[in-house]
Amino acid sequence: MTTSRHCLPEYLIAGNPKISPCVLERLANHESHAVRVRVAENPGTPQPILRRLANDNNPEVRMGLATNPSTPFSVLWALLADESADVRYSLAEDAAVREWMLFRLCFDENPYVAARAETTLSRLRSSRSLEISNAA
Repeated sequence: MTTSRHCLPEYLIAGNPKISPCVLERLANHESHAVRVRVAENPGTPQPILRRLANDNNPEVRMGLATNPSTPFSVLWALLADESADVRYSLAEDAAVREWMLFRLCFDENPYVAARAETTLSRLRSSRSLEISNAA
C-alpha cells in the first residue's frame, strides 16, 4: 500500500492513538484507502467508527480492523465470513484473535486461510506449553 505525498500528513495523524475522535471521524471518510486503513488499525478509534469501516469497499481497510485490538466482537464475527480471503487470512494469522475464531477459520473454504489458522493455533499451543513447562 503506497501513500501519496499529498495525504502523508493525514496518514500519519490517522495512526496516532491519542488523536481526537472528531479528527478520526473525518479521516475515516478520507478518499485515500491508506488513510482509512490507518484509522481502522488505530486502537484509539471509537467503536462506532470501527463498525462503519467494517463496510468499507476496500479489503485492506477491513484487514486493518482484523488486527485492531479495539475492534468490537460483532465486527470480528462479521470479518470471519468476509467475502475477501485476504481479510480472513489477516484474522487467521493474528495470534491475538480468540482461539475459537482461529478454530473456525481452520475450516475456511480457502485452503490458505485454513492452513494459516492451523499454523497460528499450533504456535499458540506451543507457546502455552512452553509457558507451562517454564513455570513448573
